[in-house]
Amino acid sequence: MSPISAVVLGVIQGATEFLPVSSSGHLVLGQFLLELREPDLFFDVFLHVATLLVVLIVFRSEIVTLLSEVFTSLRSKDSLAVLKDTEFLKIAVATIPIAVAGVTARPFVEQLFANPKLVSLNLIITGCVLFASRFFEASSRVEDTISWRQAILVGFFQAFALAPGISRSGITISVALMAGCSRKTAARFSFLLFIPAVAGAFLLESLHVDFGAQYIKSVVAGFLAAFVVGYVALVWLLRLIRSGFFHRFAYYCWLLGLIGLLFL
Repeated sequence: MSPISAVVLGVIQGATEFLPVSSSGHLVLGQFLLELREPDLFFDVFLHVATLLVVLIVFRSEIVTLLSEVFTSLRSKDSLAVLKDTEFLKIAVATIPIAVAGVTARPFVEQLFANPKLVSLNLIITGCVLFASRFFEASSRVEDTISWRQAILVGFFQAFALAPGISRSGITISVALMAGCSRKTAARFSFLLFIPAVAGAFLLESLHVDFGAQYIKSVVAGFLAAFVVGYVALVWLLRLIRSGFFHRFAYYCWLLGLIGLLFL
């Protein structure tokens, strides 16, 4: 793979990883429409590391707060009672569905990547979920915490994002809004939930990676492209969510899904 090809793939990964348009869906449709080969696992792993690093940087203050809550609860006399109300534990519990699905349903999910029409249908479903969120969310909600019911609900639906064409950020933020979370809380929890999900996927993929001699220049080029574009995309998306324009990505998902159904 040439450095230029790596940069192109990095740009696509960086943009679609955070925007609610499904990076996996773009990968599948791109293979069929543009006859592109799927990047090798080594390269794919490092693109995910780049986008994970973006989330760690953008949400660094929230991560520090989460960890400080844990340490504070562990030092208290009634540590278990204090810990159960922390957002850290809510994120851990909400990650369980996608972790279980990732291990048990991996063969089935891999088969979905070979079905572009099903991926196109999933994109249309993603668009419907995004559009529906506009009728539930309200900018007047100012709650800065997420309840256990909301966290578990978001975590359950995140597992469906393993299917290509179902956007992880799209479905988690939309479900959070529908469950009564404020825009700020929905976005924060979704991307904090992104951290263990992607970290776990990275560990699973790493088990199958040969870290021998590789085209280091291409890997570095793709990594940097995914990081820079991913950072811009995430900051832009957060602004759109606060402005109430999140649901407008539905039109793009519908258009791309319809193209896939008609021409693939």
